[in-house]
Amino acid sequence: MFWLGIAGLALVMIAFGYWVVVLATVLHVGKERWDEANEISGPPMKAFMGEVETTPGGVRDIRVSKGLVWDKKKDRWVRQGKLSDEYIQDLIF
Repeated sequence: MFWLGIAGLALVMIAFGYWVVVLATVLHVGKERWDEANEISGPPMKAFMGEVETTPGGVRDIRVSKGLVWDKKKDRWVRQGKLSDEYIQDLIF
């Protein structure tokens, strides 16, 4: 029973440490960079679904990765976009 208490405490400490790192990262980035990322990606649900606009104004945006996915419901290929890994790494680090 003693080991279960120690294991539970260790899990709580790991979870707490994880959230401290996430919070420090969010605060480190700064509001203007979050606003820029929000402007590029659009509404959070569209970004979550991979529906980021890849060519705003008809010009390719290098901060956005684009590709094609198969839509099973519509039985056709659809465009998909997300913030590029390089942009995210530059944003965080």
